[in-house]
Amino acid sequence: MSALLIAIPSPPLFVTDARVWDAGTHEGLRVALAEIAVSGWSSPAGRAVLRALGSRCAGWYATSSHGRRPGVGAADPGEVLSVAWLTLHRFAARVADADAGWAYLWTSVMHALAVETAAATLLSDRAVRRP
Repeated sequence: MSALLIAIPSPPLFVTDARVWDAGTHEGLRVALAEIAVSGWSSPAGRAVLRALGSRCAGWYATSSHGRRPGVGAADPGEVLSVAWLTLHRFAARVADADAGWAYLWTSVMHALAVETAAATLLSDRAVRRP
């Protein structure tokens, strides 16, 4: 009998001022963004946020691709991660100020993907045209 090994990702933890934070929580994200503003994305806090973001993007991709027409504005998981990181990088202060930073980020990513989908639809030959 063989045993299945299930890879469980380590939690996105980082340390500041002798305290351990989980970047996957709203408060941990807030603290990590403050640390990233000082130390950059290559810091332990930045890597923890990227790990948390990577683990969330699979679910975000599934939700964002629901209801999309195949071939028109179809995002892939890499695109969702890219949009999420760009949103987080550009609007870190707004995400940090939100009561629920991860929810705020997800909403922002969904809006950005919806805009990209609308733009792709308008540029596709499948768009509805009036005679």
